[in-house]
Amino acid sequence: MQRSILTTSFSLCLFLASSTVLASTGNMTKITYYETDGTLQNLSFWERATPRGTQVKPNDNIGYFNNSQSKQDIDILRYDDEKSYSLINLDSNQVINRINNKTYQNLSQAKNIKFYEFGKGIVESAIFMSNKGICQDFDSKNGINVDFVTNYYSNVYQNPNEFTTTFANIQIYKNSPSRLISEKIEAHSNNPATEQQLKQTIMAEKSQLLQADAGKLRSFIQYLCIGQLKQ
Repeated sequence: MQRSILTTSFSLCLFLASSTVLASTGNMTKITYYETDGTLQNLSFWERATPRGTQVKPNDNIGYFNNSQSKQDIDILRYDDEKSYSLINLDSNQVINRINNKTYQNLSQAKNIKFYEFGKGIVESAIFMSNKGICQDFDSKNGINVDFVTNYYSNVYQNPNEFTTTFANIQIYKNSPSRLISEKIEAHSNNPATEQQLKQTIMAEKSQLLQADAGKLRSFIQYLCIGQLKQ
């Protein structure tokens, strides 16, 4: 398939009107973000060429990226007009490049999954971990352990290197409320005073943000395990 360097318009599609950090280096567009291991990394994006007149639908493969640690391209799938996502089966180190019922069946039986979400001013990275299998543990009293980090961006044009981040570890269950195990926050800015202000701001919103993220991640696993796939 033809590869083309990610354009600004594609960046806007992925990150909703440039609400995410985009720093152009030569011919490559990069996004600075925190990963689940706490390291500050860059995501580099490319767009997949779409034949003229083709309508992009949910779950279509719209591009790919790699980050500072990845050794392979990671496909990006469209979620809706405002968001996109990526999935990796960590058991087999397989990047998911298309979505169908077989894909969801394999993921539901996996023990470890990596999930990325992009859009509405965020870059989120999450790892779902289980002992016997994602859906089997989700349906049991053991639940699934999730490490996740969500990076929040405000204005790429005025403050391209400023964003706030929540880190958390949670346990999610099918029939019980999610349990927060650990959390922390970070802020990133070239200006120390601004960085401190950003930390204070996210501290005030932390509980609400973590609750929303935990609910979203739990809903994703519910969707995966009941096998409902939008066509």
